Amino acid sequence: MPASLTVNLGERSYPIRFDLDLTDEVRQCVEQLTAAGRKVVVVTDRHVADTQKERLAAMFGATPVRLAPPGESSKSVPEFGRVLDFLAAEGLDRGGVLFALGGGVVGDLGGFAAASYLRGIDYYQVPTTLLAMVDSSVGGKTGINLRAGKNLAGAFHQPRGVFIATDFLRTLSEREFAAGAAEVIKYGLLGDAGLLAELESARLSAARADLPAIIRRCCAIKARIVEADEREEAKEGGRALLNLGHTFGHATPICTARRWRSGSAPPPGCRASSAIWARPRWPGWRRSWPPRPCRPGCACPFSCPRCWRRWAGTRRSGPVRPASSFLSRSARPWFAPGSPRPWSRLAGAKSARLTRRHVRNRRRHCPGVF
Repeated sequence: MPASLTVNLGERSYPIRFDLDLTDEVRQCVEQLTAAGRKVVVVTDRHVADTQKERLAAMFGATPVRLAPPGESSKSVPEFGRVLDFLAAEGLDRGGVLFALGGGVVGDLGGFAAASYLRGIDYYQVPTTLLAMVDSSVGGKTGINLRAGKNLAGAFHQPRGVFIATDFLRTLSEREFAAGAAEVIKYGLLGDAGLLAELESARLSAARADLPAIIRRCCAIKARIVEADEREEAKEGGRALLNLGHTFGHATPICTARRWRSGSAPPPGCRASSAIWARPRWPGWRRSWPPRPCRPGCACPFSCPRCWRRWAGTRRSGPVRPASSFLSRSARPWFAPGSPRPWSRLAGAKSARLTRRHVRNRRRHCPGVF
């Protein structure tokens, strides 16, 4: 029996279903909508369509599917226009329903298209990444990126339901799973000390038997926050708490020439926010930050540099992503003591000189912070 959770927002309330496999539940939902005379379409990306081909067919059958390019580039005005054209070409009216099957990018893009087409149609979220399951699929925030910045065009548009099937996570890369694991840790920091203790005792992985329960706890925390402040209007606390790490995190891909993905960026953003918060309040913060490493095998990257490097997708022997250009030395968790700095392994002396100059300029203009 699938577990469930309700986001209570009055007439906009909706259920979230949790289980290892929800193929039958999604198919039944599609059949009920079709039997009621409502047109159903699917928005997903090419990567999900390739890796989940059989499940996509089992869930939606001959339902029309729009395939978006994978990656953050899909959250753009041109792709948004192509999705709207697809909905119009399929003849959706105000009774039409859109299913967003994929990660956070697909959920944001499909949700915003549903919010905009004919001034709003219903849609369902079927997240396939851990980050989307615990974050973007719940709460009704939808949007796309503009040249001026991330998520600057969007709408608050609550889904009619969310189907969280953890079996999707078995096909995720370690890096993609790590991006969602950092968000799980964020929920522990926001209001569940028991969850944080569990994560410190055993590393989070797709094979954990209690993963659906952990995801449900994260969604319950977010649901409570969204119910209290749906449109992020509270002057203190409220839904803005969910932005922990995102302010600095969204700057990471830009400052690192897209070497870091947007999904992997919030963890160093949390680290930077914590360092800046601690500085004026605690005179000895430079001697005590970052925290000492946890015991070996700790799953908490905020206190274990070794785990942090692995979760953030960097290795001492692998490619280096020089995010140090905007973080202070005390907020660089990806460097172990004695490890070479990122510019020492960049290809070519010219790139090394440019990177060192960029770091020097950042420190000169923002002393003590960057």
